[in-house]
Amino acid sequence: MIEPVIEIDKAKLRAFELALRGHELSLGRIVVRSLKKTAAKGRTLIDREVRRIVVAKKKAVMARIVYLARPSASHWRARLGISAERLHVASFGSVTQTKKGVRYTIQRGQRRTIPGGFIRTMRRKDQTEYKVVFRRALKGEKPFAKGRPTRRGILPGQIVSRKPLIAPKGPSIGEVVRTDAEIVRKVEADGAATLAKEMHNQINWELSKRIPK
Repeated sequence: MIEPVIEIDKAKLRAFELALRGHELSLGRIVVRSLKKTAAKGRTLIDREVRRIVVAKKKAVMARIVYLARPSASHWRARLGISAERLHVASFGSVTQTKKGVRYTIQRGQRRTIPGGFIRTMRRKDQTEYKVVFRRALKGEKPFAKGRPTRRGILPGQIVSRKPLIAPKGPSIGEVVRTDAEIVRKVEADGAATLAKEMHNQINWELSKRIPK
């Protein structure tokens, strides 16, 4: 799992402490709020950069940019992780059913086809629906489910065996980021600038509360 690193510069932290002289107890709240806002913006930036390269649904991408650690009063650190779990084909763009199979797009202008593929609507436990692309397993492939599913034949009582299912997948978000090292550099640089800005904003807001109206 890839983990962009964003840290508070010690010299800047000292400057913030001096600015809050007499109100040191506010520093913890300021740091935590700033880290939370910076981490949230970092997730959005990673999502935008990844979807600039691949045509994927925002919800699927954001679900794989996870919080490894959230900031708290006793833990001044926020960690984001980029999952190496591969995206299902249905998470990519222009997924359409054709007579030959399922067509989809991972990168703009590059259409692919899964021969014999088909789209099925599934239900989660909360009854929300989502789509999954399947195809029949080829010899030697690990099936989607154990056993050998069957279906009814044309004649009464006839059972026709069929191969297990495979749920094809495309690249992972982690793979996309690894092939474009500029994404991590951009996220870290942008995160450092955002964190400093958020700290200034939070300090100004904290001090403004103490100014009599």
